[in-house]
Amino acid sequence: MDVLQTLKSERGGAQKELNGLNAAIKALGGSTGGATRRPTLSAAA
Repeated sequence: MDVLQTLKSERGGAQKELNGLNAAIKALGGSTGGATRRPTLSAAA
């Protein structure tokens, strides 16, 4: 197996791990990117 193929294989494994971590974060109610937005409250609320 050449270096390029090895790197592609490693990248694929890392991507699967990241997808799993992102799913876990999402399941726990976290944000997977960007700023967390909170609903704004009006004076009438």
